[in-house]
Amino acid sequence: MRRACAWLALTALAGGCVTTGAPPPAAQSLRAPQLNLRLSPASLGKTFALHQHLRVEAHGEMHELEALLEVDERELRLALLVLGRPMARLTWDGSELREQRALGFPQPVSGERILSDLMFVHWPPEVIAAALPEGWELRVQDGVRELSWQAQLVESLHAEGPSVLVLDNWLDDYHMRIDSVALQD
Repeated sequence: MRRACAWLALTALAGGCVTTGAPPPAAQSLRAPQLNLRLSPASLGKTFALHQHLRVEAHGEMHELEALLEVDERELRLALLVLGRPMARLTWDGSELREQRALGFPQPVSGERILSDLMFVHWPPEVIAAALPEGWELRVQDGVRELSWQAQLVESLHAEGPSVLVLDNWLDDYHMRIDSVALQD
């Protein structure tokens, strides 16, 4: 496999995302704590390498970026690029998160947030559900994942096609469209 490194720089970096309108009423008054999923690469249960085009709407601004993501049983590697220029690199081995940032990479976009969203998008629902702290719940129905805290919707994920996912984070007010292409050996 290619040593790609990269993927999902959401929270305030990419652009042009499809939004689903105003947040659900329950999400408008959220006071949920930040959830930081920390699942081992091996718990994914497979290896893959993806090239992803990300379009993110965050706080009324649109951004676009490319991501290369590679996961094997030992490590997750992520590289984020804007206009072909590397902006951030993350590695996660199940115990240590390492992060490198280029000048100009938005400070509000944390490696911890990116890692947690990657896991919400890619890890099996049963692995996520088993790792959730008290008060959190994961529901999966008709291919839609919904993550709630004390019965209030925080984050949802649904497919818009065979290779397109849409992640809506109502707590942090961002929406991301993820177009993925598998990388070959």
